[in-house]
Amino acid sequence: TDTPGFTAVIKAGNSTTSFPTTVSASKQVGSEGARFSITKGPYRYYLVWITQLGDGYDRAHVNEVRAS
Repeated sequence: TDTPGFTAVIKAGNSTTSFPTTVSASKQVGSEGARFSITKGPYRYYLVWITQLGDGYDRAHVNEVRAS
């Protein structure tokens, strides 16, 4: 990300309009990114839910997401 310092979790659900289950621990994302471990599932859809912006930023950029 080019807006480091934000905090996020991964949420999941089986509908494109509802992500009721938090499936990762909360993590602060640095300039090199962050690796989230999924603790429940499988689900059809996943969402990066930003819970807090980094200091000095009024937005957060998620430049890339990979699943493995």
